[in-house]
Amino acid sequence: MQPLPAVLFPHSVLSRAQLGKILSLFVPLRIFVPWQMPPPGVLARGLPAGLVEVLRPPADLDPGTDLRKALEGYFGWVQTHPDNSGLGFLKTGAEPDQGQDPVWMIRQHLRRGEADPSGREAGESFRHHLVLHLEHELEEQMDEADRILNRLRGSKSLLDGLTEDPEEARSIFKDLPGFDWGPETGRIDPYPVMAAWLGLFESLIEPGDLLISPDRRYVDFLTELWIEATDPPRTPPPVLRFSYPDLSGSPIERIAEIRREKLAGEAARELYTLLLEQAGRPDTDQGSLSRRAAELAAFHHEGPLEDKVILTAVFLPPLPETPGPSRLKTPPAEFLGRTLIFLEHER
Repeated sequence: MQPLPAVLFPHSVLSRAQLGKILSLFVPLRIFVPWQMPPPGVLARGLPAGLVEVLRPPADLDPGTDLRKALEGYFGWVQTHPDNSGLGFLKTGAEPDQGQDPVWMIRQHLRRGEADPSGREAGESFRHHLVLHLEHELEEQMDEADRILNRLRGSKSLLDGLTEDPEEARSIFKDLPGFDWGPETGRIDPYPVMAAWLGLFESLIEPGDLLISPDRRYVDFLTELWIEATDPPRTPPPVLRFSYPDLSGSPIERIAEIRREKLAGEAARELYTLLLEQAGRPDTDQGSLSRRAAELAAFHHEGPLEDKVILTAVFLPPLPETPGPSRLKTPPAEFLGRTLIFLEHER
């Protein structure tokens, strides 16, 4: 199979459809999973060798079994305090005031009892794990809500078969709008999640890794931070955008076969070079590069109705040495000089 490697960031929740969309083009995919967290359920049945690799943080960052006890206590507290879920620090990234938020006192109590196997304080590692575990819980809850809504949309009306009027037999759930998980609804701030992800997995990221996310808000957020990092704000960074065949409706084994049969080694290598190197050259025509990338990725043709994935690749150049005005947040240095990718379904 011709390699076009990528790293999933900063997720640990991955649906079957999302995995299929990624593997339609990118192989192998490396997924970083915190300690005490199971790998994505979609991997439970096993996949053909060489498609996905699951990696854990370095052993010295393992918070031990006390993390599970802490999380159980944390969620228990949340269940008994529904009006103050304690997830505010995930939404804002700010530390709550000790005298106002009981969860802050809980976390301080938990930290005092944490130490890593070498005897050093493991407060930062523990916090990184806590953030990613709570984010994982929220993502799973949102995914479950979406799955329930989709089942309701597909359910038959109670009047089905009892009336000849198609409108009367129409399911009342058919036109339900989808959930809006945008920031204005209280969804978590991306910054602490990305900072925690880097805190645990920075040493595992290799120079040639493409960082890919099914959720554009992470890439959009880093792009906005990059634009605002200098004064006056700079123009948007280089972007490649193109579509490729969405094979997620096929079994994973079939996706692997199609890639092996259709995506030639030369095409995969050139596409990887475009995404990794050419995307970051300011003197190149981004439109021409996008068109060339689309040609290389159009390796599967079964008819005009074939679904497509829209890929957007953003290259974040290093920031100038002269800093702009002091700001609360700047892009983490580990994301600079890299290509960040998000995927969307073509509508």
